[in-house]
Amino acid sequence: MQIIFIASEMDPYCKVGGLGDVVGTLPVELSHKGISVKVIIPDYGSIETEKYDIDYEVDNFFVEIAGKKYEASVSELSPENANHDVLFIGNREFFDRQNIYTDGLGNAYDDNFLRFLFFQLAALKYIERSDLKPELLHCHDNQAALIPVYLLYKYQNSTSFQNTKTILTLHNIGYQGITDFHHRKYMELPEELFYPQALLEWYGQINPLKAGILTADRITTVSDTHAEEITTNERLSAGLMNVINSRNDQVVGILNGIDPQIWNPETDQYIASNYSLANFDKGKKENKLSLLNEANFSTENPNIPLIGIVSRLVEQKGISLIIENMEALLSYNIRIVILGSGTEQFHVQLKKLAQKFPSRLFIDFAYNVPFSHRIIAGSDILLMPSRYEPCGITQMTAMLYGTVPVAHKTGGLADTIKDMKNGFLFDDYCGEALINAMGRALQVYKNRSQWEDLIINAMNSDFTWSRSVENYLELYRQVTGKQ
Repeated sequence: MQIIFIASEMDPYCKVGGLGDVVGTLPVELSHKGISVKVIIPDYGSIETEKYDIDYEVDNFFVEIAGKKYEASVSELSPENANHDVLFIGNREFFDRQNIYTDGLGNAYDDNFLRFLFFQLAALKYIERSDLKPELLHCHDNQAALIPVYLLYKYQNSTSFQNTKTILTLHNIGYQGITDFHHRKYMELPEELFYPQALLEWYGQINPLKAGILTADRITTVSDTHAEEITTNERLSAGLMNVINSRNDQVVGILNGIDPQIWNPETDQYIASNYSLANFDKGKKENKLSLLNEANFSTENPNIPLIGIVSRLVEQKGISLIIENMEALLSYNIRIVILGSGTEQFHVQLKKLAQKFPSRLFIDFAYNVPFSHRIIAGSDILLMPSRYEPCGITQMTAMLYGTVPVAHKTGGLADTIKDMKNGFLFDDYCGEALINAMGRALQVYKNRSQWEDLIINAMNSDFTWSRSVENYLELYRQVTGKQ
């Protein structure tokens, strides 16, 4: 079976969130099962081509959009110790930028629709030119959601795609790629697809994600609970509940996993001291002391609970809830370390709070992978009050490192955290519920025996890809009819 992933992110080359984690890991796991896998991603200017030795150009051609020709270069990489290929589609005008989706202030690039339309059209043209004939195109989020549409309306007679099925995975349904209606001129699709309430029309605009949901052979999301949420809750479906319910029997939830080669306290190269379940008490203490020093906190009383937050600083992640209740949180005898970047408004508000509480609140607005590992290893508690969370990776990594999560009960957080067993959950998305959950956690923290039981349960959790990969393989077999 030949599968081609088409996505806008892939760790370690380019990543903003969980999408990059999944696309960076799942193809590797599938290739270990004997599946032929290729991944197609944009060749962003921020990718360190020399570091990854990406210099082998395999194709060069033009993609015509609304009468204008755009050059597409395709480079290939076969990573060491991996059994899959990565194809990078480049275009200087669209991708030679420092960030993936946004400018330095966190504002979306004005031409994102055209950038990713080009990417999808170039991916399809490359596949056709290469005569790959994939059984399955696994598309991810709105940046690849038009692939099923084009297969249905532009490539229906192509021999390259005669037996090709499509899966669309929704990593974050809140980002739908909605664009102005006049951009239909770029798409060169039948006019009737843009009529009111037709495939691509969305309240006078164009909605790529909606169209992908309606045309893909299967739709997956990244946890069972989130799959249920988006079919029953209009807010959590970001307005697409009725669209999803029209395909309800084709929607599947498969929980993400994490890569133990990257996240493992026994071998992690970024943390101060490696440790395992057998010596977590010593390991956690050493990493906490190191983190306290890095955050310029006093080490006089290292038993004061240390709270870690590793997150994009956007509304979805509950950052406004944290900011609004920061003083109430700090009324407990705790210290907080935050790592993340996002909305400029949140940067400004958090900076003011850090200036007000310099001995108890430390913030790093950088994208800093090593520091994220040290926060996960050195914190006592991970705070994750996401408004919604399709899956979430950070709570899984935290638990493997013996860091107890406090989180809003939604999506993958509800599927992975069991209240008072390996973490703490709060039902209502509000400040009072957040403060009460933190209070419960801190009360248990005072009882060393109870707290160690939580740590042991957390570290014993199985968040590897093994079970999820089998679920994907079964889905692929169902969709393609092949073993």
